[in-house]
Amino acid sequence: MKRFPLLYFVGKFSIFIFAKLFLGLKVVNKHNIPSKGPFIIASNHISGFDPPLIGTASPRVCHFMAKRELFKNRFFGSILRRVKAIPVNRSGFDKTVIEDALNILKAGEGLVLFPEGTRSRDGRLGRMKSGAGMLALRSGATVVPAHIENSIRGLRNRLVGKNVIITFADPIRPESFGMFSRGKDGYRELADEIRNRISSVTGDHHEMELAING
Repeated sequence: MKRFPLLYFVGKFSIFIFAKLFLGLKVVNKHNIPSKGPFIIASNHISGFDPPLIGTASPRVCHFMAKRELFKNRFFGSILRRVKAIPVNRSGFDKTVIEDALNILKAGEGLVLFPEGTRSRDGRLGRMKSGAGMLALRSGATVVPAHIENSIRGLRNRLVGKNVIITFADPIRPESFGMFSRGKDGYRELADEIRNRISSVTGDHHEMELAING
């Protein structure tokens, strides 16, 4: 993979300073992100600010996926292309997206995904799509489930004493992938395990059962 542009690191530093000063950003269990090798950060999604906040919380460089519509905006599109974001259709992954994502992971780099596929309107954790499971099992990448809270209305939350908190749950390592079925069933099982681990750092077990069984 090509080296990341200076813009990425300047942006990451600037976002970190802003998030620490104005959002009270706290990062828990940063050590769960592997120091080398491919990895996927799979996070819940409640705000449009989640991608840059997750990126600044990661000690390693991350690639992102962004909805294709954003690339049509002259300003955002220019930034997204320069930081090597992958354009994605709302309907899900197509062949090109899968190939681009696998190339990133096979090069030993990191990828941030939001497996719910959309932002949660009420903050509850939704059902995970199986794409993250598929990419992990096909690439052998470590999966780091993550939970972000209070990023929606971040400045307002800060005024009432609520910090933005990002927690990295216990990683799902490739040596444990043998416990999952082959093919699509395995992708689904791994997606459910990602959700399980996100729930483990939120105390959201009741909502987990509702989403999986309902």
